[in-house]
Amino acid sequence: MNSAWAGDITYLPTREGWLYLATLIDLSSRRVVGWSLSSSLEETMTMRALEMALVTREIRYKTELLHHSDRGSQYASTAYQAALNSHGITPSMSRKGDCWDNAVAESFFASLKRELADFLDAVRSKRAPAVDGAQGRRALELATRITDRMASL
Repeated sequence: MNSAWAGDITYLPTREGWLYLATLIDLSSRRVVGWSLSSSLEETMTMRALEMALVTREIRYKTELLHHSDRGSQYASTAYQAALNSHGITPSMSRKGDCWDNAVAESFFASLKRELADFLDAVRSKRAPAVDGAQGRRALELATRITDRMASL
């Protein structure tokens, strides 16, 4: 664990517009160790995902960790690179137009979108377990907005 992370961003269409999801995945465990949602492709979204990953994996000091991402402006920004450097994390960026370098993150996003669509189909046909509490209702509302928007594309 904590030898290499892959970072990427995907879009989630909703009735209100796009939601963007930034994740950091530990390549050893294949677990999402940091994530953040935003309605815009702002740099702070990837910074929040990085901060979550550092807390989740209890990284406080310099470490020997490789951080792989695409060459998007959020990951290439001065602030993001400085945050990596301050923790001793080595950045690795894919070649321009080469999506194969980040296949783990792309695979995760495909699975997430497929499972979200399957869950909402089950909810609509009354096959899903009950969703209790305010947090569950908010998650269900978000999932419904995302899937409705994806179906309309």
